[in-house]
Amino acid sequence: MTSAAPIDVVAIAGTGQNGATLASRLMGELPGWIAVGEIARIWDKGLAENVDCSCGESFGSCPFWTEVGESAFGGWGEVDANEARRLVDALMLRRRRLPHMFSLVLIVYPRLSSRHARDVRDYIALTQRLFAGVLGVSGAEVIVDSSKWPAHVYALSRSPAFQTRVVHLVRDARGVAYSNTKQVVRQGSREDRPFRIKQRPWKLSVRWTWINLSTHALRRLGVPVLSLRYESLVADPREELVRIARFAEAPDPELAFLGDAEADLPEAHLVAGNRMRLARGPVPIRLDDEWRIRFPASQRRLVTMLTWPLLRAYGYVGKRSKMGER
Repeated sequence: MTSAAPIDVVAIAGTGQNGATLASRLMGELPGWIAVGEIARIWDKGLAENVDCSCGESFGSCPFWTEVGESAFGGWGEVDANEARRLVDALMLRRRRLPHMFSLVLIVYPRLSSRHARDVRDYIALTQRLFAGVLGVSGAEVIVDSSKWPAHVYALSRSPAFQTRVVHLVRDARGVAYSNTKQVVRQGSREDRPFRIKQRPWKLSVRWTWINLSTHALRRLGVPVLSLRYESLVADPREELVRIARFAEAPDPELAFLGDAEADLPEAHLVAGNRMRLARGPVPIRLDDEWRIRFPASQRRLVTMLTWPLLRAYGYVGKRSKMGER
């Protein structure tokens, strides 16, 4: 597929449990923008598992996504879902011995693996058709993509099919680690995995570090990147949304949907993300810092030690700390 102009995408980068669903819901209310959730998961969450769209309908019954499928592919039945999921796996090296982080090297230097480069090209072509369908049906001009997977963000950022700007959303590693200790019912139909997969604090610390460092590296590749702390977004969403709009070279928005510590959110069509994507009407915006009380001290100290350099760089610990250490 060819396009007269690159598709404008604002991609949220960062780890899981970093507030990306809230951020994308708020960003999706900017004039001419549409939030689609973790759209890289549409092939499994949507086509395979038929999870609920954030409008409340199942993916297969949602009028919006039905129309997108018709516009992009002539109907979802024309999409080889197994091949789409294979491309996702190939993009992130899921079936290979190399871990996810090595896929970023292969994306930046495609000559290292012609096989991987071919799969990336096919993945981009499929995503381009999907995004074009979203814009055509919605009438929006900018897609807010909260998929977050580093390989996905890198692939979009390196492709001329998209004009990609990256919002690097950071949350305190200890808050992320604590969120991963909770037992959360998984969205979807997988009876063999009814709950979200947990990660041990040390493993989460390593993941938090490499994902954030990989996002920093995008700047060196010439990709526009805006740093945003989850805690700052919650504290002053109006100021941060204006900053995001300016970053995307959009006019300052009026933000009439924002009230005092809440947002009046309409029906949306986020295909994947946490359950906050299902909320509508007056939605409270408040800091989730339960970890400060409930995260065991030994685990909190371990995560602090393993992530200290970036915690300090982001202002979470040390002399520059704005959040305080407890």
